[in-house]
Amino acid sequence: MEAQGDGPAEVAPAGGLRGPYVGVASIVCRNGQVLLGERCGSHGADTWALSGGKLQVGESIEACALRELEEETGLRGGHPRLLAVTNDVMTDEGLHFVTIFVEVTGVVGEPEIREPHRCRGWRWCTPKYMPEPLFGPLRGLVERHPEVLHQCCNDSLLDWAAHSRLSPPNLLVRPAA
Repeated sequence: MEAQGDGPAEVAPAGGLRGPYVGVASIVCRNGQVLLGERCGSHGADTWALSGGKLQVGESIEACALRELEEETGLRGGHPRLLAVTNDVMTDEGLHFVTIFVEVTGVVGEPEIREPHRCRGWRWCTPKYMPEPLFGPLRGLVERHPEVLHQCCNDSLLDWAAHSRLSPPNLLVRPAA
């Protein structure tokens, strides 16, 4: 795991930043694609992000990744692994997050929209062709360490090929009209 960022956070003159908060993002790859959700109703609305949220007091990073993944998508994962950290100063929103990216393998099920007030839909995407705009922490990961997503997705593709009985991914999950 490698720490990354732009150095110390600058405090905005009009009241400053809130935080820093600890965010945990779950990287779930299947068949060479990564799962992204379109955010709505909170900071980063109308951007694409990994499943994730704030670390709770006393919670381990791995437990947070698994909890957020199940709460948001209904997916259950069994094997979390810490991969990277970003220092995310979002001056437009007055927020400072330190985001920890966790790969979750051994995921069971298909993604569902469990929090429609926070996510419009889930989509499986190749790292090379992800929708825009990306949520700030994910953009930071992609810009500074694109190999993280590529490696996770390549590993999942190799796993899929070795176990060809796996079904192809559902490319887009949206709520029923």
